Amino acid sequence: MGSAEAYTRDLMTQTEAKYPHLKTYLTGEIMMAHAGKRNGQSMVIGGLLAIGLISIIIALALRNIKLGLLSLIPNLAPGVIGFGLWGMFNGYLGIAAAPAVAVAFGVVVDNTIHFFSKYLRAKNEKRLSARGLSTTHSSVLVLHSG
Repeated sequence: MGSAEAYTRDLMTQTEAKYPHLKTYLTGEIMMAHAGKRNGQSMVIGGLLAIGLISIIIALALRNIKLGLLSLIPNLAPGVIGFGLWGMFNGYLGIAAAPAVAVAFGVVVDNTIHFFSKYLRAKNEKRLSARGLSTTHSSVLVLHSG
């Protein structure tokens, strides 16, 4: 918080020096800008930490390190594609996007866990990877449409 106060004081000093004939007032925009910056930094750190921990938990839960590492692809792809398109068309990510990102990431992780657990079950029961994948795809589609 000290850096925000120093920045605000510096900005006020510069403004008053540049425009001495105007009376300068501080509004809430600077405070919200700092809150947005802190929120963005926290979301990046928290998101990276969550992705790493979730991959480790998936690997432990499924008892398969390869699937834990492989889970990074379906968990990251929607966010990378979504933010890439958002950046191309809008370029602005506001403070209200944080809850939406968290909910979307939760849904993606849930789907990944269902898919991989159904795949492992089908693979172990039928001993065929292609058939296991077909069964997995069908059961996940039925699970989400029903």
